[in-house]
Amino acid sequence: MEALWADLSRNVDSYVSPAWHGDVLEQRDKRIAEGKEPSVDWEAAKRRLRERLP
Repeated sequence: MEALWADLSRNVDSYVSPAWHGDVLEQRDKRIAEGKEPSVDWEAAKRRLRERLP
């Protein structure tokens, strides 16, 4: 993971995020503002993920 991240972050200026990424983020922000998107704090999310793993 560290090698992958190092490679990706090395050329951050040359990466262009697709337009649909912005669209998805806007939709999620709207759902959060409307109270329609549940959120979980990071510690709880990690705990849930660890519970799913063997």
